Amino acid sequence: MEKFIELELTLMNGDEYYICDRSFSVMREHRQGFTVTTDACSVNGFAVMETYSEVIAMIRKAKGEK
Repeated sequence: MEKFIELELTLMNGDEYYICDRSFSVMREHRQGFTVTTDACSVNGFAVMETYSEVIAMIRKAKGEK
């Protein structure tokens, strides 16, 4: 059985988002601004400020992977 993983993320409105689960749905997004396209992601359906790479690194670190 896999252990629970805790993530502390930031929602797009600036609120803190804490989630504790055994598995996550992480999706890479490209957000189009007026002049810039930003690499972003969503976790379990919530858009967060952290990038896809940052979220994956958090999960791997919590699992003890490199």
